[in-house]
Amino acid sequence: MAQITEDPYEVLGVHREATHIEIKAAYRKAARDSHPDASPDDPHAEARFKSVAVAYEILSDGEKRENYDRFGSVDGGAGMADGMGGLSDLFDAFFGGGGGGGPVWRARRAAPVPTGGPTSKPTFGSPSTRRCLAVPTT
Repeated sequence: MAQITEDPYEVLGVHREATHIEIKAAYRKAARDSHPDASPDDPHAEARFKSVAVAYEILSDGEKRENYDRFGSVDGGAGMADGMGGLSDLFDAFFGGGGGGGPVWRARRAAPVPTGGPTSKPTFGSPSTRRCLAVPTT
């Protein structure tokens, strides 16, 4: 989805309490008026048309609209404003960005340890030392 630069309510010309039907009607009118084919001489028509489409995408989806009303952003406030990075930038800083090229970590699996019973001693320690400590009693 394109970046939000304007208030979607202002782009479509509706109030914040507008119903879905009012938003849809306003979108159709704004899209028809700002379509690049309707005004081929206007160099800004395409940008206006895209901003109308983005505004409708936000306001027609209940979850995106709620996030925009609450946080001023459709991603639920996860992104930072003013050029500051989000949480993903923090992870990239510590664990390396780009994904896919880092080492693969696998859990080490220890050999099966005999369960406690009348013929074995209790096991203690890490999984690698449990093998050594599980000695049957005589």
